[in-house]
This record gives sequence, structure tokens and C-alpha cells, in this order.
Amino acid sequence: MLSVLMAGGGFLPLDPSHPTSRHEEILAEVNASILLCSPHYSSRYSKAVKTVIPINRDTVKAYGALNQNARVPDNTTSSNTAYILFTSGSTGRAKGITIENGALASSVMAFGPMVHLDSAPRVFQFASLTFDAAMLEIFATLLFGGCICVPSEDERLNDVA
Repeated sequence: MLSVLMAGGGFLPLDPSHPTSRHEEILAEVNASILLCSPHYSSRYSKAVKTVIPINRDTVKAYGALNQNARVPDNTTSSNTAYILFTSGSTGRAKGITIENGALASSVMAFGPMVHLDSAPRVFQFASLTFDAAMLEIFATLLFGGCICVPSEDERLNDVA
């Protein structure tokens, strides 16, 4: 997510437990051309987008070596898309909500003090990545210099105590 934002792009988190057909509809609606996912899911999306990039340690190392001198685009504005989340949709069809960079920044700046984030918080990343609360957990923690403690999906759902 951070790399996409730093490159001037916007991201769309998908829940792998949702049906592929739902993901295909969502990807088509936003006209996604690149999908980053774990190697386990790469074949699942090969028909839905032009480019699927499976992300693992080797991929990160390879892209990092290729792009050591890459320049971050300087044309990103507060009105660029930061991310898109899809609601369940009261009509039975998912609805996309676009959050712009400026809205994300102002939300994160307000959220940190509200939850008393200090200079070195350790925050348990509890919310599903497809839920807007996760964006506040992640980005506010990072902005205020903290550490995000990311549990496995099983730990998040079954072993919080």
C-alpha cells in the first residue's frame, strides 16, 4: 500500500475470502490494470487484469534492485485517489468509495490525537484491510512514528486475547 501511494497510485484492497466473481466485478468497475497479490492467488486473477505481480521476498528484492534510482512522481496532488473501498451494497451490488490523498491525510492527522497516539505507539492492526478503520489504524500509526503489529488472519479472528 505504501509503495503504491509513494509511486503516485491508488490501491484497492480485496479480501481473499470473497468469491472470485465479486473481485472480477470490482476490478472491472475500477478498470484495474495491475494487481499485486501473494503468489498463492496469482492464477485466480490472471483473467481479471492485464498484469498480475505476485509479491514475495524475491519479488521485493528484485524490484528494489531494479528501482534503486527510481524517482517518485512529483505530480501527485491531494485530489489523487489514495484508495478505493467497496461496501457490501444495500442493493446487493458492491459500491466503490474513493478516498483521495487529502481526505486520507486529514483523517489520519485528526485520528492520531483522538486515540492518543504518541511518538512510539505499538498498534494491533485489527480491522480487515477492506474496512476503512484499517486505513486509520495503519496510516495514523505510521505517521505518528509507531509500529503496526499485524496478526495472521486466524489470530485476528480467533485469538485476540
